[in-house]
Amino acid sequence: MGSISLEFEGEKLFVKLIDEKARLTPNHTFVRYPGEDWETKGFSTITWRQYVNGINKVAHWLDEQLGKSENNDTVAYMGPNDVRYAFVWPALNKSYRKCLLPDGRITKAGLSSLLKATDCKVWLYAQDDTSSLEELGIPDSSAKMQPFPSLEWCLSADGTPDYPYEKTWEEAKYEDILIIHTSGTTGMPKPIFTNNGYWACQTTMDIMARRHWPQGTLLETQVGKTIFTTCPPKWGAGISTMVAAPVYWDTVTVLPPPDEFSVSPSVFQKILRLNKIQGMWSAPQTIVALYKDPTTQPLLKSLDNIVYLGASLDQAVGDDLCMHTKLMSYISSTETGVRYILCPRDRKLWYTFEYAPEGSHKFVRQEGTGAAGDGSDDLYELVFVRPEDGKPSLYSSVWWNSMYKDVDTVETRELYAPVQDLGGSTRWEFKSRTDDLLKLNWLAKFNAKHIETMILRHPDVDHVLVGGEGRPVPFVIVQPKDGAGEGKTADELMSEIYDEAVAQANKADVGEIRIPRETVLLAKKEKPFKVSMKGLVVRKEVEKDYGEEIEEAYASLKKATGNKDV
Repeated sequence: MGSISLEFEGEKLFVKLIDEKARLTPNHTFVRYPGEDWETKGFSTITWRQYVNGINKVAHWLDEQLGKSENNDTVAYMGPNDVRYAFVWPALNKSYRKCLLPDGRITKAGLSSLLKATDCKVWLYAQDDTSSLEELGIPDSSAKMQPFPSLEWCLSADGTPDYPYEKTWEEAKYEDILIIHTSGTTGMPKPIFTNNGYWACQTTMDIMARRHWPQGTLLETQVGKTIFTTCPPKWGAGISTMVAAPVYWDTVTVLPPPDEFSVSPSVFQKILRLNKIQGMWSAPQTIVALYKDPTTQPLLKSLDNIVYLGASLDQAVGDDLCMHTKLMSYISSTETGVRYILCPRDRKLWYTFEYAPEGSHKFVRQEGTGAAGDGSDDLYELVFVRPEDGKPSLYSSVWWNSMYKDVDTVETRELYAPVQDLGGSTRWEFKSRTDDLLKLNWLAKFNAKHIETMILRHPDVDHVLVGGEGRPVPFVIVQPKDGAGEGKTADELMSEIYDEAVAQANKADVGEIRIPRETVLLAKKEKPFKVSMKGLVVRKEVEKDYGEEIEEAYASLKKATGNKDV
């Protein structure tokens, strides 16, 4: 199923699709955003014609400030979480440059590595926000620093001459247009170069809808809807819901205030009162917070659909929400990009996945990965397989990624368990990543994610990290929620969490593996966990920060047990 030439002949290039929308539906809404005094004045609307005018203005400005680009130069942008991101990316692409979007929580060392790896020529920063320049070491880099004008300047673009983009699909399909990077939760962030083909896989949505009717695809449920995103534009899901969703899915995207992407219940109520919201894309922690508030739980249940991404959603919360709205999970990675996920026939399987066969793939059994330890519940890794004709298709982004040009299979490191849907078809429940499988020094394996999930159910636990690769037993570091230790000593709080959560994990986990009290640590207030913008613990950084405490814990265990091998 590699070829789509007989089925799809429409426009596929990102910037030309934007121009096409401005030509055909100039007065339709592209995005709605909160300006100054939005609580009293309401939200502002940007039409497709205004959007393209602004893009043309920025593209001309880029040439004036930086000169003409001859080699698809890399230009980075970091600013407040506002609509300027939506102007910068296509304007850079239209003026034959590619855009680098650094994550808002990237470290100085991580950014330095990214700038070198992408040969970044220019660092664009919002003229009204210079706070991070010194902190990130931008003046010490080789990149030219260039302030970027205000959002009001971008929107004051009536009468701007068009900026011509002359390339055809055949000329530009492999041309890089956006560089995103991995989160760095397990090491230094890695740049992922995404090209026109990678993004154009979303243009086959209508074809996939027809092929898989009446079951349908997840992306199909978004078409024509007004969606609210709480994903900041500094990461992939954020720029996708802000820009790609209106371009490819015909949505209208509604944005929160730039400093409110976590979205408190009071802000959520105000946004829904000022906009006709039908769907929502959000990280699980935001959904859970809104669900637990009695004033916003009914609002969540009134939505047509909710898509969560980046992490797992609390099972009890999801089981309730799925009975009132279309609750779905979107899973992907920066490297593999767009995946067509078929909707579940049983709404109670909201947390499972069925990948469309057009994106060639297979599930490969991984022996010894199940919790039972006897092979009866082994997990399966999702592996993408190159289409038979060897060419990338517009049904799956993975083969447009140049890092995979010399391989025929891509192991995602995502582990799943099979689940039966209505009618007997198989869906897949995501369980963990191969990175979460750790081996002790006596060769016993354990699933760190499985243990973390159980400990996170404790009401006082905010974040948890389980490690122990090459050790005799696992270690656990627990970061309590704010206020969890009031009226208790640290030892009392730790003992309570150990007895009510860690001990339960001991009972439920594999064979003879046990977590002793000595290797369970409480995070220090002066050393909070480093987490990504998706709310995921940056494992390597936390282990580094607590290296001394971990060694002391194992020394304490050795003393308590008298075991010289600890």
